[in-house]
Amino acid sequence: VWDSAKAVWVDGLAGMEQAARTERDARLSACDWTQAPDCPLAGDAAWLAYRQALRDVASQAGFPKTINWPVAP
Repeated sequence: VWDSAKAVWVDGLAGMEQAARTERDARLSACDWTQAPDCPLAGDAAWLAYRQALRDVASQAGFPKTINWPVAP
């Protein structure tokens, strides 16, 4: 698995974990705008739950081989 943050190939389970965390971080970054104080969605329960579910991905059973990605509201 390619670790773009470190620009190296990583093998095995550690590589899968890193790739999943990188994907999770990208998904969190993509919806950061929803948490801006002047955004009408700031504090919206659906977005807060989605972002928490992304943070909890690593604690899912089967991680990192099986990941059930949450769906954005």
